[in-house]
Amino acid sequence: MADFFSLLPDTLIILIISSLPFKEAARTSVLSKRWRRFFHETKTVDFDETHFIKESTEEDQSKKDTQRRAFLDFLSDWVRNSTAPVLNKLRLAISNPQDSALQVNNCVRFAVDRKAKILELDFSDPSWNEESFENHDALFDLPPFVYEHDTLEFLKLFSCHFLSSGFENFTSLKSISLGWIELPNSSLGSLLSTCRFLENLSLKKCWGLEYISVSAPRLKSLVIDKCLDLENGVWINSRTKLRVFKYIGLLVNVEIECWRDLEEAYLDYGLESNLRDCGDVLYQTLDNVYSVSHLTMCSYMLQVYQAFSLYLNSHK
Repeated sequence: MADFFSLLPDTLIILIISSLPFKEAARTSVLSKRWRRFFHETKTVDFDETHFIKESTEEDQSKKDTQRRAFLDFLSDWVRNSTAPVLNKLRLAISNPQDSALQVNNCVRFAVDRKAKILELDFSDPSWNEESFENHDALFDLPPFVYEHDTLEFLKLFSCHFLSSGFENFTSLKSISLGWIELPNSSLGSLLSTCRFLENLSLKKCWGLEYISVSAPRLKSLVIDKCLDLENGVWINSRTKLRVFKYIGLLVNVEIECWRDLEEAYLDYGLESNLRDCGDVLYQTLDNVYSVSHLTMCSYMLQVYQAFSLYLNSHK
């Protein structure tokens, strides 16, 4: 008796495989030649170097190099044999991309040619410390042909330099996630003014930002994660009707003019070591977010309260 899946039409099987994590979808290719063809038609693609390269010591560098070559061979082979006419998503995570520029460019070109709605390029090194004040230069430049991809809806760039002026062609872009890059205030301002339909913005380990000023009427979600140069804080003007605000980093002034629109706020000052001279900043921040439906705070608030209580008791 034929198994259940063999009775399903090809289009439905491809839909099922496309909904699986890419690593799990790859395992189906060993079932038969027919399933191998289905795997190469999946519309959700995830090339992650860490699935091939295991953590190793310096003495195992030759083994690591072999694993990296296996990853690049797999990537190139899949791109060459893919029969998917369009892609929903392509994710590429690889460190030291400059050493494999040809394969990386071919992969990104493949995503653009197949009209991928979601493009994630992560060139950061897994060994980098997120909580360190050390910055790392972007390891790769976004290829010029990507700026011609006018149907892109979600773009993630980690350790990937880009030209904010080129974003004017991204007329469908709704979500941007940037990380591990230098991001001057001028570039962020240009990006926000250019991407008029932006709904979600995430910034992680970006430096060069003395402050963040947001004026984007359609923006619903803003995440600021360990951007440690924000000496002058965060300001979100009344034109921006944020629903979700998440901040992780040092204690800075946060001013949200339309705080009544907030539904969820997450504040984590776990990197802050100073427990003194922080009362005014904390008061203003809490005054902005106290009425949200879902408010999550870190233990730093409790530490400040305890330090303040000890100070009062010692001066009685």
